[in-house]
Amino acid sequence: MEALAHEVTGGTFAELQFTDQTNVLQKLEHDHTPITEGLSGREFFELMRKHTLEGSFSEPTHGGNRDSIGWKVLGFVG
Repeated sequence: MEALAHEVTGGTFAELQFTDQTNVLQKLEHDHTPITEGLSGREFFELMRKHTLEGSFSEPTHGGNRDSIGWKVLGFVG
């Protein structure tokens, strides 16, 4: 992902403007770039998306969803 970000603007993903970050993620989502042998951009994007959702909405005692903020966004009281 850093290589792709560097290709887009010459910086790291964290340094990119929001629109450039979105562009990088869209390239992955729509499989316009391979990540590594045996893993497509689309597969990487889906794995990253899955882990983000799990961390955002998981039981806080497992290390994600700090202060239950993900649950609060959903209106879930736990």
